[in-house]
Amino acid sequence: MSRFDKFLSRLVHNPIPNDITFEKMSRFLITIKFTMRKRTGTKHRQFEYPGYPDTITLMENERVREYQIKQVRDLLKFIEEEQS
Repeated sequence: MSRFDKFLSRLVHNPIPNDITFEKMSRFLITIKFTMRKRTGTKHRQFEYPGYPDTITLMENERVREYQIKQVRDLLKFIEEEQS
């Protein structure tokens, strides 16, 4: 099982992990074709997926919060439905 598959499995299954870093999540999002908006002066980083109406905002150098993981789960459901 690849690192990507292991990380995806951790995101999808309960309980929601509380030890995912910004770096790991941003790498994952970019791997699944997200684009990161241009950096501004803040620590907020916004990620967009083509055709998905919402953006996912993460704080640089912080752990990903539970509500952000739920947003990523919703996005993964959207991608799955889009591919069907």
